[in-house]
Amino acid sequence: MDCQGGFKRLFKTLALFYLFCLQLTSQVPFPREMHKWLLGERLAPSDTSVWPQPQSWQQMDAVTSLHPKHFKFKANIKCDILEKAFLRYKKLIFFHKQDIVDVINETVMTALNVNVNGSCESYPYFDMDESYTVNVMNRQSLIRSNTVWGALRGLETFSQLIYVSKQRPYAVNLTVIGDFPRFKHRGVLIDSARHFQTMKTLKQVLDAMSYNKFNVLHWHIVDDQSFPYQSIRFPELSEKGAYSPDKVYRQADVAGIIEHARLRGIRVIPEFDTPGHTVSWGKSHPELLTPCYGDGTMKESAMYGVHTKRQIFNPILNVTYTFLQRFFSEIVTVFPDEFVHLGMDEAYPACWLSNPRIIKFMRKNNLDDIKDVQQMYANKLMKIITSLKTKFIVWQDPLDDGVKVSKDAIIEVWKSINNLAEVVNMGYNTILSAGWYLDLMSGNDDWQEFYMNEPFSYIRRSQQHLIVGGEACLWAEYIEETAGWYLDLMSGNDDWQEFYMNEPFSYIRRSQQHLIVGGEACLWAEYIDETNLQQRLW
Repeated sequence: MDCQGGFKRLFKTLALFYLFCLQLTSQVPFPREMHKWLLGERLAPSDTSVWPQPQSWQQMDAVTSLHPKHFKFKANIKCDILEKAFLRYKKLIFFHKQDIVDVINETVMTALNVNVNGSCESYPYFDMDESYTVNVMNRQSLIRSNTVWGALRGLETFSQLIYVSKQRPYAVNLTVIGDFPRFKHRGVLIDSARHFQTMKTLKQVLDAMSYNKFNVLHWHIVDDQSFPYQSIRFPELSEKGAYSPDKVYRQADVAGIIEHARLRGIRVIPEFDTPGHTVSWGKSHPELLTPCYGDGTMKESAMYGVHTKRQIFNPILNVTYTFLQRFFSEIVTVFPDEFVHLGMDEAYPACWLSNPRIIKFMRKNNLDDIKDVQQMYANKLMKIITSLKTKFIVWQDPLDDGVKVSKDAIIEVWKSINNLAEVVNMGYNTILSAGWYLDLMSGNDDWQEFYMNEPFSYIRRSQQHLIVGGEACLWAEYIEETAGWYLDLMSGNDDWQEFYMNEPFSYIRRSQQHLIVGGEACLWAEYIDETNLQQRLW
């Protein structure tokens, strides 16, 4: 597989979320050039060359040059994040392979000074200051920021201003930019449970996120299908729950992703979804899952289409909460972010309702409705997380089910953009992902809907402070590292069923059947190239 080509397609997909206006103050034209892989001349900067469009931008006609031999980065503080960023951006800026004449004169920039007002912070966080200014001058240019995170955003902007021309190998217009993000949380969800994503792919995603100034990787690391996270305290979870021994994220791998993200100013928020989506947990710990009664009498019997033999955490056993306490006490030490995503979506109650012990428990404890059981589970889990001095995010589902969630939680709205106002009206800080599900793209003009999905259009001005950001979600039921994300006319869901059921003779009379000489599967190439043709076709 052409891995670089495949990643270019992923980058284009991630770039769409960049257009969601999460950092923009106004709509901008769709960018016409890529950041790193452009092989010919770079175009002179225009109002589309810096992604996202800065808050303020003043560009002059005067141009200065850069030379890789004589240009250097300088910082006013010692910081490993900046030192490693300087190495990355020197490669990104001076990417062209052409011969460069070694000429120095008054129009050549010799240094970019990065002045940070604060200290070298070690890990990005929710309320971090990402503001910066860039002042491009003839001899020495300047980035100013309050934090190293703002400096990283400024370096990215500076790198995007550089272009290649016949007159100057590396040129940049004298420019003054002032910028800050519109939202604190600008995330991408990657699902590594439905299809395992390699370390290389995850790091490439983080690189692309940094080019677009995203700052959160929402890592949906486990689900029903597999448990690839290698736990320190419970190694049996991945030993029995992963697809195979090589489809596992070992502790060194997790630390590598967190470090790769940290150096780019990206937070890593893991999601360990419960009480539903937990079949893989039960491979090694069946005691955690509820035995279902398909016919109401036989233990561990399935009712297909409704529930399996065992599913969804058992909410009435103390062992469930003891396990969760031990497990999450590990997670908060492995992942340094102040937040963990608890999921809590799609907690379908059919299995609980089929279990006579749960029904007996409800009667004994005066629980009138199954939502009361869900409330009990949510309360205990939230108490565990709070005791670990950690904050949490949940999907909107508990609120939809009438479950009360702590006001300290952030709610992620995913079902419909129309639900945004409902959640905000309850006073919750909110992340919007509805309208930005990349795995549901049809491959036609969905980008226009993504582009027009403005969170503030659904709520009152007085509520805008409750929208902390948004996420592009790439669920992996039909996504893996070899597949393309732009698939010709297929949504990536159940279109194969329509293809299967497309019977030519059903549209004509029997006497006309001899006129149908055959059929063709058509693969038009607007969104198809050699990186995804074979996978898409067969």
